Amino acid sequence: MELLDFSCFKTGERRLDVLQKLQKYALPVVIYGTGRFARSAAEFLQDNDVRIKCFVDKDMYWHEGKRVSISSREYPCQNIEGTFSIFEDYVVVYGFNDAAEFEDSKQHFVGCKDFVYIDGYRGHWMSDKFLQVHQSILKNLYDSLKDEESKRVMKAYLYARYTGDIWPLGDLRQDCSYDWKLLAIDQQDVFLDGGAYTGDTIAELINSGGARRILAFEPDAKNLVKLLRSCSADILARVNVYPYALWSKDTVMCFDEIGTWASFVSDEGKTEVRTLSLDNHECFSDVSVVKMDIEGSELEALRGMYRLIKQNKPRLAIRVYHNNKDIVEIFLFLKQFGYDFYLRQHAFSVEETTLYAI
Repeated sequence: MELLDFSCFKTGERRLDVLQKLQKYALPVVIYGTGRFARSAAEFLQDNDVRIKCFVDKDMYWHEGKRVSISSREYPCQNIEGTFSIFEDYVVVYGFNDAAEFEDSKQHFVGCKDFVYIDGYRGHWMSDKFLQVHQSILKNLYDSLKDEESKRVMKAYLYARYTGDIWPLGDLRQDCSYDWKLLAIDQQDVFLDGGAYTGDTIAELINSGGARRILAFEPDAKNLVKLLRSCSADILARVNVYPYALWSKDTVMCFDEIGTWASFVSDEGKTEVRTLSLDNHECFSDVSVVKMDIEGSELEALRGMYRLIKQNKPRLAIRVYHNNKDIVEIFLFLKQFGYDFYLRQHAFSVEETTLYAI
């Protein structure tokens, strides 16, 4: 496939290369981290008969007697800042999605046979079939991107999801959460923050110059409390906070509320959340800039603001990494409005990849 010419840096499929290396070592594996990404790596290794010795966690997340359960198996967990020691040869799997601290983390495991990164989260994997089926759309997006940085990001992003090798993509990351220069926000703008989390984007926006008004949508009640506590009175005076999820219609849906950035609308969610379509509410008709990181609900939310987009042409910053289809389907939806497109990477991982429609 011409678009995905990886010959310049492809050395094999990293995910399988690392697995084969671990199988060849036949040594106990220590997994550094206990979050979703670490657990996915553990499941992947466990499914491929790689022996896991234990988990190791940062002191801030660790407690005495902590254990980690993976597919009905329980593993002990030690704390990295405490008296961590292994008395035999072992290999460490870095269990954090963002590899920005990968090199620094090695110092905690002096004496290990090898220190590796493996993405076991199957939602990040992109198959040959997917690339072939969507080849023409991906080529269309690639040709539509307005600068060379965007094209480099797209190639590296697809390569990372296809092979599990995130290093070329990580090298392209920006330090900021969003490209504020592209969005060019000024004091006349009304900024909609979809997935406001604990106010981190709001704080960065204020530091970059701010907007006339900020509309913060955060449906997770635990995150909402943190957001309100984190913002000063001066900032809150410019922010309207809405405890709702953005969607294609006004309704009530199940929601997986876990008090982190990963909370999302889900049929398996144990709580309920009210959803809003922006087009159904006149009070949102003056929105001029939209940022969305809402854990896979972005396309539905965009459908719920069709009229707003058509009338206002707001500048958009939309995360497109939550599943493989996002980058295809969100581009196809927005293409009808005549936007210029840019792609930026904002983390050393296959996450935080953002499509800008300007």
